[in-house]
Amino acid sequence: MGFSTNRYLFAIRTLHEKYLCVRAVDVAHYLGFAKPSVSISIRQMREQGLIEVEPDGNILFTESGKTRAESLNRRVSFFRQLLTDAGGGAVARPAGRHFVQLGNERRFF
Repeated sequence: MGFSTNRYLFAIRTLHEKYLCVRAVDVAHYLGFAKPSVSISIRQMREQGLIEVEPDGNILFTESGKTRAESLNRRVSFFRQLLTDAGGGAVARPAGRHFVQLGNERRFF
């Protein structure tokens, strides 16, 4: 699963915790991206079988997408707790938008 896909899965999951209906424009606003860019990624995620888009634009996870999003959320929660326990509580709060550099590879957590 790619870096970009992780970002989108996390954003959709986070938005679903707050709202009943999540559309591409909501994801674009949350991530600070242009809606056309988000629409392309949403289409790719739909083709990968991670999400479904209802006729009204509401984005829903497939079982595969839900499993991946929950796995990502567990990792984010783990690192958020790790940072909090290390005294970095202020840093840990927005962990959903943090990137970790591992060698020459960037990971989203």
